[in-house]
This record gives sequence, C-alpha cells and structure tokens, in this order.
Amino acid sequence: MSAAESQAFRPYKLREYATTKDVVTRLLDQAGGIKRSSHVLGRSPTQTTAYSDPATADEITYDMIRRLVDATGATAPAEDLAALARGIFVPVAPAPGNLEELVAHSSREWGEFVALIISATSAGKLQRLRRTEVLKELDSLIRTLVSVRTRIVNDRREP
Repeated sequence: MSAAESQAFRPYKLREYATTKDVVTRLLDQAGGIKRSSHVLGRSPTQTTAYSDPATADEITYDMIRRLVDATGATAPAEDLAALARGIFVPVAPAPGNLEELVAHSSREWGEFVALIISATSAGKLQRLRRTEVLKELDSLIRTLVSVRTRIVNDRREP
C-alpha cells in the first residue's frame, strides 16, 4: 500500500452521490485525507471529518474549499460545480514556456484555426471530411488559451 493510499479518506457512512457531503468527502480524499486536510484548514481532524458527515449539520466554507484546492490541486469541487452549470471540468496542465511564448503560440494557432474554418466552410457549411481536422485544431487552441489563462492566474500568486 502506498503512502497516498494509507492516507486516503474512506468513511464508513454512505453518502448519496453528488450531494454536498459526497463532494466534500471526495475533496478531502483528493486532498490527501483527513490529516493533511486538517493541517491545510487549521482545523481538528474531528471537525474536518464532520464537514463530510451526512449525520452532522456542519458545513465547510467556500474559502476552506478554495484553500484545499489551491494547496492540493483537488478537482472534486470544480467537477461538481461544472456539472451543476451543465458543463464539464477537464483539468489542463499549463504548457511549458513563459507568458509571452504562450501568447505568441496562441496567436499562431488562432490564425491557423481561422484559416482552416474559412477553408472548411467554403461551400457554406462545414465539410464533413474536414470536421475532425477543425476539431483537433480547436482543441489545440483551447489547450493553449487555457495554458495562457493558467499562467496569468499563477503569476499573480507568485511574489
């Protein structure tokens, strides 16, 4: 058993899937278990466990959720909120390079995407044979733009 598995949060009480208590349970598990979560939050293990216990009225604050996500990279809250907003959350690791390189790369990709769309829609609709090519180019552009956004957000956190 790995160290991460030994620290996993495996409560005994059942949680109904996609309830707040279930999302908090998954958050605490992804954050490294009760001990690590308690340390990040500055709360006792008993109080931290209560946030996920369906038999208690204790609720975790949004600020605490943000601190756990920031410290650990846990994705359960983002996945849940995206689902509630009728979307999906897919974490994307930032591409290597500095901000200027990423912006230059996204500009090139945007130009390539626009050229491809113009070419693929020359008959007034998206050509079936080019659809996959368009989607691949769009996915690449989205990943690059997310990397730019991530870099900008992370740059504000660094001194």
